Amino acid sequence: MVVLLACASTATAATVVAATPAVAPAPATVWVSPRQTIALLNQPAAGALPGLTVASGDALTVLTQQGEFLQVRTEAGASGWIKRSNLSETAPEPAADLVAEKARLDEQVRTLDAQLRAFQEESVQLRNRMVALEAELAAVTRPVPLTASGVWGLVQRLAVDARAWGVFGILLLLLLLAFRAGVEHRNKDIRARLGGLDL
Repeated sequence: MVVLLACASTATAATVVAATPAVAPAPATVWVSPRQTIALLNQPAAGALPGLTVASGDALTVLTQQGEFLQVRTEAGASGWIKRSNLSETAPEPAADLVAEKARLDEQVRTLDAQLRAFQEESVQLRNRMVALEAELAAVTRPVPLTASGVWGLVQRLAVDARAWGVFGILLLLLLLAFRAGVEHRNKDIRARLGGLDL
């Protein structure tokens, strides 16, 4: 009877060992599978409390393994448990279209940065030019006191300003033309009164 019980318990143990599937050892580093965002658990159980969230492509270092759960540590140093089925043993490769899009966006950023620098330089130049013009305008439009020294100062300023001489020349020419037109008009009027006599 004792022998039969021993044999029966040995058979049961053999059956239990045979029913437990062999679990392959976990690799040193795993990655979160694509298109997933998963919370690490505080213990290796389905009803465990969620903690830190990891996202697709995040690299995790495996610490221990318990059944279908792996205890992992993130690159930031946080640890927790996660199902092995949510992980990949190969690092994700970036999609070719994402790489091309990143390169295109990087080029746009460089172009916009260069345009911004050029705009800033042009803005500084325009500001400096505006300050210079304001100072020049203030000097030209400074009121002249109606005294002998004030008028003499205005004459001295105009004497060294080439533009003032140009404006003065144009005004003098217009004045001479107006005077000549006035004289011609007066002569015509006199001729008309005298019946066309030539003066």
